[in-house]
Amino acid sequence: AANPQCPLTVNPGECIENNTVRNIVPPVASDLVITEYMADPAAVPDTAGEWFEVLVNRAVDLNGIQVGSDPGNVTYTINNVACLPVAADTYILFARSTDMALNGGISTPYAMGFGLSNSTDESIFVGIDNTVLDQVTYTGASAGVAASLDPDSLTPADNDIAANWCAAVDVYSPTPPAMDRGTPGTSNPQCPP
Repeated sequence: AANPQCPLTVNPGECIENNTVRNIVPPVASDLVITEYMADPAAVPDTAGEWFEVLVNRAVDLNGIQVGSDPGNVTYTINNVACLPVAADTYILFARSTDMALNGGISTPYAMGFGLSNSTDESIFVGIDNTVLDQVTYTGASAGVAASLDPDSLTPADNDIAANWCAAVDVYSPTPPAMDRGTPGTSNPQCPP
């Protein structure tokens, strides 16, 4: 009888797409930008509802993307033998809980594996192969309000400037009495002057 198909061999730096092995298209500097974060949700507990958002500026694969509080403390890596292509101008989310029923309505996030501080200096980084592609640092958080990067400042350099961030105004988690504000997974509105 005919032999079954041999399994595909996937080497480091490769992934499977449409039953074919191809090279991963990794992000490089300026391809990923942290654009929003919710450090202190009010609709759900912090351990379920914290999240941050990353803008993908160029079409890349997410295979191998690392996140954490700093490059020496990688808490989650997107590992998958299947290719994970993302189109340019796409927003992806990382959340404490990937369960939409628990995390306040955050749809299709990746895990983040660490908590965000509400009151002390905190850092969030995204990278690949232990190389930082973007990192933001903040001090404190407002309950139920995400920090939102102005859409005119969508670069790794611009999101280092505190004046380019503002309090989110759009409600995404209408769970009375808590009305968490932010735009997880979509573009941010303009910050007020």
